[in-house]
Amino acid sequence: MNAYSHAVVATDTPLVSKIGVQVLREMGGTAADAAVAVALCLGVVHFHTSGLGGGGCCIYYDRRSKGTPVAMDFREAAPLAADVVEETMTREGQRERPGILAGVPGELKALERLWQKYGRLEWEVLFEVAAQLADEGFLVSAILERSVAVDYVKASLDAEDADSRCGPLKRALSPNGRFLKKGDTLRRPALAKTLRRIGASGGSDIFYKGELAHIMVNDIKAAGGVLSYEDFASYEVRECNGVESKFNGRKVYGVPPPGGSAVLQYIFNILSELNLGERFDDETRHFITEVFKFAFAERQKLGDNAGVDDVVASLLKPSKAAQVQSKIDPDATFPPEYYCDGDDGIYSLSSDTGTTHFCIVDSDGNAVSLTTSIGWYFGSQVYSDSLGIIYNSEMDNFSYSGGPGFMGLPPSPFNFIAPRKRPQSSLSPIVMLDGNGDIAVVIGASGGLWIPTTIAIALVRYYKYKYSLQDAIDKPRFHHHFLPNHVTVQSDFPASWREGLERRGHRVEVSNLTAVIQAIVRDAESKKLIAACDCRKQGQPEGY
Repeated sequence: MNAYSHAVVATDTPLVSKIGVQVLREMGGTAADAAVAVALCLGVVHFHTSGLGGGGCCIYYDRRSKGTPVAMDFREAAPLAADVVEETMTREGQRERPGILAGVPGELKALERLWQKYGRLEWEVLFEVAAQLADEGFLVSAILERSVAVDYVKASLDAEDADSRCGPLKRALSPNGRFLKKGDTLRRPALAKTLRRIGASGGSDIFYKGELAHIMVNDIKAAGGVLSYEDFASYEVRECNGVESKFNGRKVYGVPPPGGSAVLQYIFNILSELNLGERFDDETRHFITEVFKFAFAERQKLGDNAGVDDVVASLLKPSKAAQVQSKIDPDATFPPEYYCDGDDGIYSLSSDTGTTHFCIVDSDGNAVSLTTSIGWYFGSQVYSDSLGIIYNSEMDNFSYSGGPGFMGLPPSPFNFIAPRKRPQSSLSPIVMLDGNGDIAVVIGASGGLWIPTTIAIALVRYYKYKYSLQDAIDKPRFHHHFLPNHVTVQSDFPASWREGLERRGHRVEVSNLTAVIQAIVRDAESKKLIAACDCRKQGQPEGY
């Protein structure tokens, strides 16, 4: 068990967890300072999932104020020329114009905001931590090696037109004439230079309003994109109080839509009203699966739209949970229409992937839960030779009115693209507080649609069924996102568990897709910080 008395950092990369603790312990930084260094370093070593070219969302808790945790939405924004993006995506022209996939990246702006409000160390010092890592190099992980071999990535890199369409990325992934392998040492001097330029500038203006903005606009336009200098200069982080709900007697705080925490908090709301059995058995797994179906039926409405806050508020009412509870049959599951309210339509789901999550609690009790992404693995596959940045593919997360929908369903009007709009997401960073205003849980995950269900199962196992935190995360999982109408399980899911679902009418399919959790909990008795990183990505927490 990874138990710590003072502070802890949990990331999906052991080296970066250690760096985060160095910022806290040796440099005297806060959780916010560590978050800046950790996010930048993850963008150095696991650049297939995150980096300065992407965005995400986070929750920050300032223990001294004992106020409401703050939510920050730094998702990528659509360009002013969103109509061109829609026309290109509708005719599936993104292969010829990969730059069209890129939205305005928000990660750096959010890191600056965290640092300005809650940081203690010098901006330049934090950037130098990541610049040194990029300069000196690091050992390629098995995760990074496997990401290059993912079907759609390999097909793109091996295509006849690869040199013209994604040549810079291909060269970055094969610096010695072959693709990266586990144990190779990789140095990223262009990114190191970019990090030092940003650090020396003292903030994010050089990136959004200065010389780097002009370089990025030129990079993206050369790849067929339409982002403009005005798009970069007008970008802002959206900041608000975290969305509050309750689970297991504790206050839960998440990010509002278009982030994904509302789906997770709705799941918590329903589960709080359900009389789950005393064992994590077939009936319990069936009940939870039914809750997932109800939750994802509502996800269709949770885009970046006016009025969405009212939708979220309605989902978190006890009366809404009771209504759902009354519809769950302990012995049967139903067609999709059963899970929709009234005349709600059924729309194609948007998905997301290529993500990383980390959690930090410092010695003062401050905490951050942050999820960041560049979209698909290696984002848009548009890589800047001069800056060492990969641009995101988040415009693919929008729905398009004239485009093909998943399973032949119409695209969701709640997620249609518009200038400066942000696409729907499953990113679900949360923090939970106990009755004294201390951190009880800091948790989040990477893995697209699987994020909310994976976190829910882990916390139900931990609190209700008294699993250890590591087992609650690592044990076999199940998932349902409403459509297609089947339960997804991993290959290690026991046959008897599968049969228990099938007896109740569920169709079960095996898939390697899942989410990867990082979590920190405060033990109620010892008050120690217990941390766990998902075995599926070989992460490791560090603390003291």
